[in-house]
Amino acid sequence: MPTFREKLTWANGDGAGLRVVETPLDCLGVLICGENTNPLARFALMAQGEHHSFEAKAFNIVASGFFDAAMREELATLGTEAVRVLDESPRAVSVVIGPTGEPVSDLLSDHEGLLYASIDTRARVEQPGLGAGR
Repeated sequence: MPTFREKLTWANGDGAGLRVVETPLDCLGVLICGENTNPLARFALMAQGEHHSFEAKAFNIVASGFFDAAMREELATLGTEAVRVLDESPRAVSVVIGPTGEPVSDLLSDHEGLLYASIDTRARVEQPGLGAGR
């Protein structure tokens, strides 16, 4: 699996395939992980009316997989160095981040579960030049 930086440097394409998805809630973007830190990718979606991303000063939904004991046990068969890396690595977190960068939900990290959050899409912060009401 290529890293974010590898994909950014070597992947084909010019961003023309980046599209927002209209939902009953609002216009949603579909970047993942570090892709959200790419200003041109972010702008391509914001220009289409996307309202749900931390970079867009809107809402970012962070959904991470849960690293359970069975997965650790299986990966531990790779050796003691793998166990050390697994044990010293921070666990992923699932959370909803609001337009100000503060969590608007609970943090879900130490167990598998469903994360719920109530958001007010009117709370987004408009970016200069993108216009109100997008």
